[in-house]
Amino acid sequence: MDNKKKKKVRVRTGDVVCVEWIDSSFEGGGWQSIREVNIDILAIRSYGVVVDIDDRFIALSANYGYDDMTEYTQVNSIMAIPNISIKTITHYSKSPLQGIKNKKEKTLTL
Repeated sequence: MDNKKKKKVRVRTGDVVCVEWIDSSFEGGGWQSIREVNIDILAIRSYGVVVDIDDRFIALSANYGYDDMTEYTQVNSIMAIPNISIKTITHYSKSPLQGIKNKKEKTLTL
């Protein structure tokens, strides 16, 4: 059992973050000797703007756009990362989405 002290991180929609998380991996595509299996997990860093968050996941958008040159209203390339896989979250500078309506805020325990 992991006895590390859990860290709490406050995250809001519109934040610009780097999420460091652990992903699964895939080995081979057919039959192989069990002695030759060499599987490892992948350490991933995902950067983006938080567009959704809840008790199960954090969703980042890699791209965002605007309709009228004044307000960002569109997002693209959204990735949902399971909270259970997250190791750290690093916040960056102010987001261009600070004016996002219906902001969500969540404190995650990592």
